Amino acid sequence: MTKQENNIYVLVKKGISLNAQTYEYKVCSNHDWTESYGADPLGIGNAILTITEAGTYDVTFTFNQATKEVSATAVPSVTDGISQIASDIKTKKVIFNLQGQRISAPKQGVYIINGKKVVLK
Repeated sequence: MTKQENNIYVLVKKGISLNAQTYEYKVCSNHDWTESYGADPLGIGNAILTITEAGTYDVTFTFNQATKEVSATAVPSVTDGISQIASDIKTKKVIFNLQGQRISAPKQGVYIINGKKVVLK
């Protein structure tokens, strides 16, 4: 969790696939379950997150260090419609001489082109 202002800690998990059901969770302190917090400030019960419709969600967990309250919210993940990045996009050639200077139009000689040593005759 990342500490925010006023001793509030937040953890965001994006793109989590969740079934329609009730989930239980707790927050532990210092990576040790001897001090944990759930539905009540003493951490006796578990906190609950209910998902009513299966889908992909961005889940935000919040812990208030002062009051020991935990909460979670789940909102449907926003997709932009891009399912795959085209791999056939040509990359721009990056050319350097052996002195490490960037060259725009190489002539005869030895150059580093896209990270590989190339001899132009």
